[in-house]
Amino acid sequence: MTLITGYYNSLNGDRKYNAETMSRYFAGLFTRGVLQNYKDKFVVTSSGGMKVKIPTGKAFFSDGKWIENTADITLTVDQSDVILNRIDRIVLRNDKNEGVRNASIVLKKGVPASDPIAPALQIDSNVEEMSLCTIRINKLAESITQANITNTIPDTEVCGYVTGLINQVDTSDLYKQYETAYKEFQTASENDFNEWFQTLKEKLATSTLLRQYTNSTVTTQSNQKVIEIGIPQYEPALDILNVYVNNLWLIEGKHYTKTKTTVTLTSPLEAGQDVYFVVFKSIDGEKATTVIEQVEELQQTKADKKVSRGVLLSTKWVGKKQTLTVDGVLSNSILIVDTGTGGVKATEQGTGTVTFKCDVTPAENINVRIINLGIE
Repeated sequence: MTLITGYYNSLNGDRKYNAETMSRYFAGLFTRGVLQNYKDKFVVTSSGGMKVKIPTGKAFFSDGKWIENTADITLTVDQSDVILNRIDRIVLRNDKNEGVRNASIVLKKGVPASDPIAPALQIDSNVEEMSLCTIRINKLAESITQANITNTIPDTEVCGYVTGLINQVDTSDLYKQYETAYKEFQTASENDFNEWFQTLKEKLATSTLLRQYTNSTVTTQSNQKVIEIGIPQYEPALDILNVYVNNLWLIEGKHYTKTKTTVTLTSPLEAGQDVYFVVFKSIDGEKATTVIEQVEELQQTKADKKVSRGVLLSTKWVGKKQTLTVDGVLSNSILIVDTGTGGVKATEQGTGTVTFKCDVTPAENINVRIINLGIE
């Protein structure tokens, strides 16, 4: 029988202990992994271009040895492949080989492939690795966004969080279930949005011109809930606002509330998350409380408003486009355009012209009415 004991006072050097014995003291008291409530918990974020940032944090390996990062570390990921995708991995490595005897943070480069996988973790008698994240580098990519980084710390199969004497609940199945549910929800959200927007376009195509404004930002602090929209043209009563976090479309009322200048998220975000805003603005409504009030005003005054009529000839479509000459139209004129069909809509305007686009080239001539409400 071999017993390992400690610690006892040494008399004349008869009770000497080394680093292995000291580390063994912690083995079994808690599980390996990252300390969940210590500093910034090693959560990796994008840092512009092909760079990523590893923040402060502390972790314990299964043999009791530990690693702590006291300041942000920036790593540069290798450039993308021109043909194939790649998945890299960032790990905490405990290397007990005699020539090393140290712990470190390592970026492991994956192998380019059409369906790539992340590099395997090394776990043997001398080396133990715990995965902080995987990074997907798509072909021809010039930068890494937060959506490309998958936090693997919660997955106990590759890392996990430190817990006490009671064994940690295995979260690997929950992690995989969450990841699958997230991807399914993202796909469903995109489909719902595309269906909704297609319906919106069909309703608006016959009588409305839209302008699109966009703005993107990145969260700068942990637990951030209030985010600036950054689109000064936005009017909540008139315009359509869409909000995306890491390419996921959010639902108003469920995921956020809004004012003219900010959105307040239901769930806070960590630093380094990509937030994207899109505003669809009806040109008809830019200078009125509502489009209906604007049209009613036109009907009541019957003055200073010019109505033009034209014909889109079936023989004049070029590349599914046709331009009409319309007197009095300027590039910043506010127009109400009626083509009588959802397959043809006005897409551009210039001085004295309005350009129309069709989905399918019409076989017949189309009568067009254009109401010029004046300039902005």
